[in-house]
Amino acid sequence: MAETWPSSLPQSLKLDDYEEKAPNMVLRSQTDMGPGKTRRRSSAVPSTLSGSMVMTQAQLITLVGPDRRTGFFGTAIQGGADRFIFPDPWGGTPLLVRFTEPPSWRAVGGGRFNVRLPLEAVP
Repeated sequence: MAETWPSSLPQSLKLDDYEEKAPNMVLRSQTDMGPGKTRRRSSAVPSTLSGSMVMTQAQLITLVGPDRRTGFFGTAIQGGADRFIFPDPWGGTPLLVRFTEPPSWRAVGGGRFNVRLPLEAVP
């Protein structure tokens, strides 16, 4: 059973920098002559999504731990290796996702951090 995004963390990405890319389901190959070939690769291809959330220091520690190696990211989903259930940015059914790279953050003042989450939704 997949872990679930902690309820103590924000439950939606900020819309001002949310980005999503449809899955690439086509395989392209070159030919010796003429136009290249294309064919459908699969319908089970992940789509990418990324965005950020504003978190307090306590929430950031929940995500990455005080040592930047534990917390939900480091322990529950094994440093991003495991999939987890994440709220759908469009408000639909929660998505099964995984990190494509570790989260990153920067201080925005007032004890708050802008946390970037690069994810892919897996079919």
